[in-house]
Amino acid sequence: MALSESFNVPGLGSRIGQEARAKANILAEKRGTDELGNKIRETRRLTSSKPGSLPRAEKMNVRHERIVKLLSENGEASVHALSDAFAVSAMTIRRDLLLLEQAGRLTRTHGGAVLSKLGIVEFAFERQGKKYAAEKLAIAREVASLVQPGMSISLDSGTTTLEIAKTIAGVDSLTVLTSSLAIASVLYAHENIELVLLGGQARSGSPDLTGWLTEENARQFHVDLAIVGADGVSRHGAFTQAVDLTKVCQAILAGGEKTILVVDHSKFDKPSFARFATLKEIDHIITDSGVSRRTRKWLSKHANHTTYARSAARSPRD
Repeated sequence: MALSESFNVPGLGSRIGQEARAKANILAEKRGTDELGNKIRETRRLTSSKPGSLPRAEKMNVRHERIVKLLSENGEASVHALSDAFAVSAMTIRRDLLLLEQAGRLTRTHGGAVLSKLGIVEFAFERQGKKYAAEKLAIAREVASLVQPGMSISLDSGTTTLEIAKTIAGVDSLTVLTSSLAIASVLYAHENIELVLLGGQARSGSPDLTGWLTEENARQFHVDLAIVGADGVSRHGAFTQAVDLTKVCQAILAGGEKTILVVDHSKFDKPSFARFATLKEIDHIITDSGVSRRTRKWLSKHANHTTYARSAARSPRD
């Protein structure tokens, strides 16, 4: 009998094929189970199993902000100190510092990091914005009540005018002229707003534009509402600490059908350096309800019109 004939068992090939297919199905199911298990493990890795805890990505973002805050307060920090402060490994901190450096928010040093120039400006502006935040919001809402669809508005730089920009962002068919890079970043994606950014030189330490080009460009426009802030206000007028901003503020005010000064109560009777307008040159002052009675008294004599936006955080002082 030939060798090939000795193994010619009826149905053997069919059974082998069935067994092979069964094994293949089992392997496929196992691979599917393994893949599902890997996905589950990855999800568990990215999210903490503790109820109410943040996903890992969010934890990292929170940690990044806290690292920048710590550097802004202390000037510098070592990897070892940051590792102890946040209860994570030195490798994790080094990875955080690398990402923050790539974002321009800090500069890595040997064994640690310091805040970058961009990080210093960013934090200072954010910190300034948090001062009297409730009062600035009340002022912004008061200004927003004057804004109608189709209006043209100019906004100078500052945290109060930034709050106004956020508040009016939903108004239809607005044209907004500004010298503030921060305001431009808030409004540029809104299709209902035609944004005009004045040219000029970027100011050192502040996200806005200044210089002769900014001033000259501002004088080419006429708007319904010209809105400016100030570093200080007295009986003698509105003041700024930056001399280079005086002419820009004057140019913005000159182009307004109606001029509005927006300042929180902390700016009154506050010494400042360069005056850009007398109170009589401003049509309307909008401030908050924390302005003292003494200040209100002289405002009633020297200002054309003053509105005290009600803020839950403040009541009139003596």
